[in-house]
Amino acid sequence: MMISNILVVGDVMLDKYLIGTSTRMSPEAPVPIVKIEKMVKLPGGAANVASLIANMKVNCLLLGTVGSYLYGKIEDYDLDGYHLKKMLTIPQLQPMLLFNKEITTVKTRFIVNGIQLARIDEEVILTKPEIHRSVKNNFKSAILADKNIKVVVFSDYGKGTLGEVQEMIKFCCDRGIVTLVDPKGLNWEKYKSAAILTPNMSEFEAVVGKCNSEQEIHIKADKLIKELDLEALLITRSDDGMTLISDTIYANFKTDCDNVVDVCGAGDMVIATLAVNLAQGKSLIEAVKMSEFEATLSVQKSRLGNIF
Repeated sequence: MMISNILVVGDVMLDKYLIGTSTRMSPEAPVPIVKIEKMVKLPGGAANVASLIANMKVNCLLLGTVGSYLYGKIEDYDLDGYHLKKMLTIPQLQPMLLFNKEITTVKTRFIVNGIQLARIDEEVILTKPEIHRSVKNNFKSAILADKNIKVVVFSDYGKGTLGEVQEMIKFCCDRGIVTLVDPKGLNWEKYKSAAILTPNMSEFEAVVGKCNSEQEIHIKADKLIKELDLEALLITRSDDGMTLISDTIYANFKTDCDNVVDVCGAGDMVIATLAVNLAQGKSLIEAVKMSEFEATLSVQKSRLGNIF
């Protein structure tokens, strides 16, 4: 078994891109007729976070669930889960994909003439207690089996994988493991006692209310940190960079970026870089600086490379 420094657990998914061109409108409805020329598949959600960490040359264990109804057989991957599993066969990444007896979450984006025209999501929210227990039990076993895990990333995309996240956070706290959470939804009580939450500004304001000044952000963040017993909040703020708040820190970080090409996955880059730097013993300030730098670089290029 590979010795890992970081464990990522959360909602894994498959990102599909259907890329094509359009030169005319449909006579049936006011929509373009699209000629699909290429399909690209990439790891998404928690799988993207884990892939980014592995690409930074840090050993990473990924725990998540995929569908299991290939050709009507419950005991095998569905087709999307199979493609995702193959994609994750890369150096320094050890995927542990559990069957959820539902489907693999897939986001399909239609890129027409270089512009995203639509997105179709295929998903089932995982609510069955047996799935939550299976994730939690495998999570605990993984940590007990690998004493080198220094950081755990909880990548929550609201698909239900992290149904017992509070117990998993407590398990890490009892062992001195740093826990990072990319949160989703309005109930942040479930993330209580995590080390760092990394919401974007919209997610933060959805929980604490609209902030009309830096002072208001600071006050509301301080209150939330105390209520949830966090070490820090790292709020990503799009063009305004990132803001780090803790008991002793209120700091803004911004790297100049004149050419935003693709913001998809920027949040994943932030938490992946943060995890890597903290696992390597960097200070929180140093880790956040690197996260802002890498996120800025990531939005200046397309996830799809030079396809266009």
